[in-house]
Amino acid sequence: MLKDVVKFIYETKDGARGTYTFRQLRDLSNRFANVLTNLGVKRGDRVGGLFPKIPAILPALLGIWKLGAVYVPLFTAFAAPAVAYRLRHSETSVVITDEANLPKIQQARQSAEGLPMLKHTLVVADEAKTFEHGEINFWGALKAASNEFSVVELTLDDLLALQYTSGSTGQSKGAMLVHKTGLVLLPHLLYAMDVRVDDVFWGGADPGWAYGLFACLTDPLMIGKAAILIESPFTPELAW
Repeated sequence: MLKDVVKFIYETKDGARGTYTFRQLRDLSNRFANVLTNLGVKRGDRVGGLFPKIPAILPALLGIWKLGAVYVPLFTAFAAPAVAYRLRHSETSVVITDEANLPKIQQARQSAEGLPMLKHTLVVADEAKTFEHGEINFWGALKAASNEFSVVELTLDDLLALQYTSGSTGQSKGAMLVHKTGLVLLPHLLYAMDVRVDDVFWGGADPGWAYGLFACLTDPLMIGKAAILIESPFTPELAW
């Protein structure tokens, strides 16, 4: 059955490999949409993601969009002030991160301007792990949530993501990407990149930036290809 076809292939930095099928991603993203709903997130609210290339990113993304919330991608090489600026400027109310990047969120909260809109931080960690400052365990929360969720109906012009620019000529700006972005990028995947039915597609760009998020992670899913995400730093041997 189509629901049992592999949709996502990942390899962690310690070399562990795994996959998610369509069915698994549906259930996990439904669970995350319910987690966000229980935290008070609603259509149009901003949810940030300070993710390395880890498998939690795709269930989180799909859950955010099923709810009609807006994704704010953050690059893990940013220092705390850059993270704080983007979270504050976007008025992000919930952010998801991992244990390695959690200190940046904590530092941003403690900065002079603080993060007044940020209500909750979810941390990708072993589901039994607890945190001292009220952070929520991502996998623990998913395990406790229902896998049934009614997807919010949106239009092509509803906001999908706030993708912040590099800020090379001034303060970084949040580019407003709408749901038709996927349709705009689809011809690029099919004709410019010429991805075909029997191809294996892997894009190594970081999902903290637009090309890594869309062209390399979510676009392949639109044509039924499995997205591939490898956490380890690039080496020629690994790529080969």
